[in-house]
Amino acid sequence: MGQNNNITGIVMNDRGKPMTDLNIFLTPINDETNVLAYSLTDKHGHFSISITNNSDSLSLRVTGINIKPYNKSIRNNSEFHKITVVEESQLLKEVKVTASKLYANKDTLNYNVQSFLRPEDFALADVLKRMPGVTVNDAGVISYMGKDISKLKIEGIDLMKDHYGLASNNLDPKNIATVQIIPNDQDVKALKGLQPEDRASINIKLKKGAMGVFNIISTIGGGHESRTSNQGRRFLFDEQLLAMYFSRTMQLFTNYEGNNDGHDISQELHTKSIGNQTYTPQITGIYPVQTNSLKKKNYYFNNSHTITYNQILRTASNSEIGLNAAYWTDRNNISSQQHTMHLLPDNGENSFQEYQYFKGHQSMLYGDLSYISNKDLNYNKELLSFNYNRNKTFGTTVNNKEIGQKATYENYRLSNDFQWVKRNSKYQGVQLHSKINLERSPQNLFADTNLFPEDIQATNIFQTVRRTNITFNNDMQWLSAFTIKGVRFHPEIMANYQEDGIRSDLTAFVNNLSMKQYVFGGGLNGSYILPKIKVYFYLPIEYHNSKLTERRYKDDMHYANTIFDPNAEVIYNPNTSNQFRLKWSKEHSSPQIDQLYTNPILLSYRELTAYDGSRLYEGYSRNLLMEWNYRDILGMRFIGITANIGNEKPHVLYGSYFQDNTERIMSVQSNEKGHNASVTGRFSKGFALWNMKLECNGAYYYKDYPLLLQKEVERDITNTMFWGMNLYATPCAHFTLEWQGQWRQYWSKMSEGPKLPMVRQISNDISIKCSLPYKILLNPTFHHYYNSLNYGDRTFWLSDLNMSMTVGHVLLLLVCENLFNERQYINTTNGNLTREQTSFPLRGRSVLLKARIKIL
Repeated sequence: MGQNNNITGIVMNDRGKPMTDLNIFLTPINDETNVLAYSLTDKHGHFSISITNNSDSLSLRVTGINIKPYNKSIRNNSEFHKITVVEESQLLKEVKVTASKLYANKDTLNYNVQSFLRPEDFALADVLKRMPGVTVNDAGVISYMGKDISKLKIEGIDLMKDHYGLASNNLDPKNIATVQIIPNDQDVKALKGLQPEDRASINIKLKKGAMGVFNIISTIGGGHESRTSNQGRRFLFDEQLLAMYFSRTMQLFTNYEGNNDGHDISQELHTKSIGNQTYTPQITGIYPVQTNSLKKKNYYFNNSHTITYNQILRTASNSEIGLNAAYWTDRNNISSQQHTMHLLPDNGENSFQEYQYFKGHQSMLYGDLSYISNKDLNYNKELLSFNYNRNKTFGTTVNNKEIGQKATYENYRLSNDFQWVKRNSKYQGVQLHSKINLERSPQNLFADTNLFPEDIQATNIFQTVRRTNITFNNDMQWLSAFTIKGVRFHPEIMANYQEDGIRSDLTAFVNNLSMKQYVFGGGLNGSYILPKIKVYFYLPIEYHNSKLTERRYKDDMHYANTIFDPNAEVIYNPNTSNQFRLKWSKEHSSPQIDQLYTNPILLSYRELTAYDGSRLYEGYSRNLLMEWNYRDILGMRFIGITANIGNEKPHVLYGSYFQDNTERIMSVQSNEKGHNASVTGRFSKGFALWNMKLECNGAYYYKDYPLLLQKEVERDITNTMFWGMNLYATPCAHFTLEWQGQWRQYWSKMSEGPKLPMVRQISNDISIKCSLPYKILLNPTFHHYYNSLNYGDRTFWLSDLNMSMTVGHVLLLLVCENLFNERQYINTTNGNLTREQTSFPLRGRSVLLKARIKIL
C-alpha cells in the first residue's frame, strides 16, 4: 500500500490576489497524462488534495483561463505549498481551456460540461455528442469507445435502470457540472477485483444549485401538417410535463409525453436491449416494412402518449429502494410499396410486388421494483419486474389480389432477479444468483384470402398461437476459494430449468408441443492479475438434457449431452494510454421450440412455416476477438480497432422455398459450416480550435454461410463496407456546424452461381445553428441520401428549419419540417441473396409552434 498524504496550498497572482476556480493536478513525474488526483481552488485560492501513492516525488500542475500553466515537482509529503501564477492575455486561452475540458482521476474520465455546453443545448444528449470518445443516438443510447454503457447514474445512483434514454434526452445540461466515465466499471463493490466488467458506466455530477431542488418543466405545442398520399391535412400536437428532484438520499423523475409529429417516444423506454428481452417471440402476425436508412420521424404517422415514474430512496448507507414504471400507447398508420427479388440456384429469380396499408394500435406497460444494498463486503439485489405488450394491426395488402388482414400479439411477463454476495477482506466469499421468468404470449392472424389452397382447405385463414415459458436459472460461485501461484480460482455450480410450450391451430393443422430443458454442471473461473497484465478464463462442464413432447400423442423425444465451452481473455495495459485485448470463446446452442414444430404455422399471409423435428441437436460456434484501444486524455484523442474471426456449425439449416408470391420456410439437417470475419475502427478527437470534435469510424464485414434455398443447400457470400464521419465545430460564439456523413457498400452472391449487383448508399446530415440578437436561434438542417440501385432519381433531399427564442423562463420553438414537401422515399437493399426496393410515403410539410416553460 502507498503512503496517504494530504497536499494543501494556496494559489495567488503576482499581486498577491487569490486565484479561484483553477485546476490543480497531481501526476507522475514522467507521465503528465495520468492524473492521480484533482482539485479546484476555492474562493480564497486554497486547495486540498488527498493522495495515496508510493512515489517519492510528484508533478503538481496548475491550469486555468488567463493564466500561464504552472508546473512544479514536489515531494510526496503532507505539505503546504504557496504558488504564484502569472496571468496572461486571451491569446493562450485555447491551450488552457483544452487542459480543463477533460481530465482523469485514476481510471475515471471527467468531462467539464461547461467546456462543451452551447446556449442552444436542451438536453444532456446534445452535450454528450460533442465529447470525444462518446457517441449518443436519437433514442438516448450512449456509447464509449464503441461499446454501449452499462449504466447512467446521477450522483452515483442508478435511478433509471434500463430506461436511461429518458434522462439522456431530458436532463438540462445547464444543471450538470461534470460527466464522469468509469471504464470497466464493476458496480458491485463486493466483486471489485474479482469479476471483470468490459463496459463503462457514466455518472452525472450535478451543480450544487441543482441538488435538492424540485423542477417542473412543461412543453405545449400545436401546428399543422399538409396533405399526404395516405392522410389529409391534420392538426399537430406535442406536449410534455416533466418533474425532477435529485439529492443523495432521494431521486425522482416522472414524465408525460404525447405527440403526433413522428417522434417515437417508445425508444427511450427500453434503452438497453435486455430491458425488452422476451422468451416467447412473435410467431404469427403482420410485419410492416421499416427502414434504418431514413429517420423514423419522416415516415412515422403516429398518435403516441406515454407516462413514466421513476423514484429511488436510499434507506441507509449504500442501500436503496427503487420503482420504475411506464405506460405507452400509440395508434399509427403504416403504408409502403415493396418489390422483392430472390436469387435462385438455377440462375433464375423469384420476384413479386406488394402494397401495404395498415393501421396499428400498440400498448406497453412495465413496472420494476428493486431493493439493492451495495457495500464493500456485502451485496444484495432483489428486482421484481412485470411487462405487458399488446400489438393490434389490421389493414390490406395488395399482392396480385387484395388481401384483408387482422393480427393481435400480446405478451405477459413476470420475472425476478436475485443476487447475493458475501465477501471477506481476504478476497474470499460466495455469490448466489437466481433468475425466474414466467411468460405467456397469445397471438393470432386472420387473412381473408388463402394463398395456400394445396395445403389448407379453406377460403380464408385464421391462425392462432399460444406460446409459454417458465425459466429458472441458478448458480453459486465461491470467490477466490483457493490460489495457486498467484492464480485465483472461483469454483461455480449451476442448475437451470426451462420449460417452453407452443399450441397452434390452423384449420386441420395443430401443434401442441412442450419442451423441457435441464442444465446441470459446474465450472472454474480463474484470474491472474499483474500490474500490467490481466488473465481471465472459464472452464465449465455442463450436462444438457432435453425432452420434446407432442402432447396430443404423448410422443417424447430425448437428447442428452455433456459439453465443454471454455473461454479465455488476456488484457495488457503497457501504460495508461494503451490497452490490448485478446479473447477466445466457444459456445454451444440448441434449437428453441419455435424451430421444432412439424405442422404448418402461418407466419404471415404469404409465409408458411414447418420444420424438420425428427431430432434434437446442438450446434456450436467459435470466436476470436482482438482489440486495441488508445486514449490520450490531455490531447482528447481516442482510437480503437477491433477484429473478429468466427466459425459456426449449426447442424440444421433454415431456408425458404419460393413459389410465385408465396414462401415456405423449412429446415434440413446439414454438416455445413459458416465463417465470418470483421474489422472495425474508431477515431475521436477533440480540438481547442473552434471547440471542434472529429469522429471517424469504419468497418468491413465478411460472411460465408450455408443457406437452404429451394430445398438445396447453397452458400451465401456477403461483403459489407462502411465508413462514417461526424464533425462538430463552433467557429465563433454565434455559429455552430454539425455534419454526419455515412458511406455504405455491400454485395451478395452464391459461391457458385449468380450474384446481386453491388449497392452503394451515401447519406449526409448537416445542421447549422446561428445565434441572433434578442436570444434568437436559427437552425436549418439538410438531409441528403443517395442509393446506387434506386430507379429514377438516385439522390434525395430533405430540409427542416427550427427557430427558438428565449423570453424569461419561456423557450419558444418554431419547428418547420419537410420544407420541400417531398412525398416519397425509395430505398434499395441487398442481403441473403435477396434484393428489396421499398417506397415509403413521407409526412407532409409541417409547422409546429412549441412553448417550453420552467414552472419550478
